[in-house]
Amino acid sequence: MRVPPWALLLAAALGAPGPLRAAPIGAAPDDGSAAAEAALAQRELPAWGARAEAAAARSAAAAAFFAGEAPVGAAFPELDGAPIWDPAWRRGRALALDAAGARRADERVGPLPAGLGPAAAARAA
Repeated sequence: MRVPPWALLLAAALGAPGPLRAAPIGAAPDDGSAAAEAALAQRELPAWGARAEAAAARSAAAAAFFAGEAPVGAAFPELDGAPIWDPAWRRGRALALDAAGARRADERVGPLPAGLGPAAAARAA
């Protein structure tokens, strides 16, 4: 599997060890950082790439709908057959969107994975 270049840049910007953030000359390698880098490359980066591809597909489907080229069910499958004129359904949908936004905010400010090294911990503090 090929890791997209933007994922490597993101990992470097976040302080993850790797080819873009080499250790100082003469420094001993940190085994915990190597394990964290492997976990990042094997689990996190593919998941981020899949999320980006899914978002691009959703965006293209929405653009096709608004251009009049696709039905609402193709662009917004969760709205296909939904009772959009029912106030109770709209309120429930608004509450679900609020909860999803809170979960995304928690992910952004959640703790860093263990073993990323002291530089990442210092930036997080």
